[in-house]
Amino acid sequence: MSTGRKILRMSRRAVRLHGTAAAPAIASSSVRQNPTPPASMLLGAAASIFLLASTSTVIHARSQESTLAVKAEELYNSPSYDRRKLLQYLQRGVGEHPHDVGLQWRLARAAYDVASLSSTSLDEKKTLIYLARDVIQAALALDADNFAVHKWYGIILSSIGEFEGSKVTIANSFTVRDHWLKAIALNPSDATSFHLLGRWCLTIADISWIERQLATAIFGTPPRAT
Repeated sequence: MSTGRKILRMSRRAVRLHGTAAAPAIASSSVRQNPTPPASMLLGAAASIFLLASTSTVIHARSQESTLAVKAEELYNSPSYDRRKLLQYLQRGVGEHPHDVGLQWRLARAAYDVASLSSTSLDEKKTLIYLARDVIQAALALDADNFAVHKWYGIILSSIGEFEGSKVTIANSFTVRDHWLKAIALNPSDATSFHLLGRWCLTIADISWIERQLATAIFGTPPRAT
């Protein structure tokens, strides 16, 4: 399996396993410039955080969000929610409130969710993934200190390689990692971000010698997990 496909499958698996935090916890922090820790340490941290995470962060974050964003999260967490209806709801919401970051990152997530449905055609899937990318970029421009924006920026960017090839996926891997690091710095209580970064480290560590040589020839420096 190519490195690009490994990274893409890693992101999807992590999202399926842990889902997402209900809303961004606003904080001011920055990504540490230290090298990425070993994958085993990150996975251990992910497991610990997942067990310790409580609903207090979610409740605190929801109190800072708009009524429309909170309603969108309730629909998302409903066992019977219709993903396409939620997508339409969020498209209307963002159209009426273009500066609502809580609506924007949820719209990007909803577009990604519908793109992942087995009933979605390849053409529609591509349209939705690029819509998600455009929306999450707009959200980042509005609020660079929102952990959910960074988490979903990394997830969506890692999906772009499915349409642009392994070369783009490998090139984007640095940016994907940096956004997940930023998400963790902004909200250390979010288990999904730790899991995503841990899976990223395992995937990069599993790059074959041939893939690493090709990446070096194309980009100068291939991504490294440690």
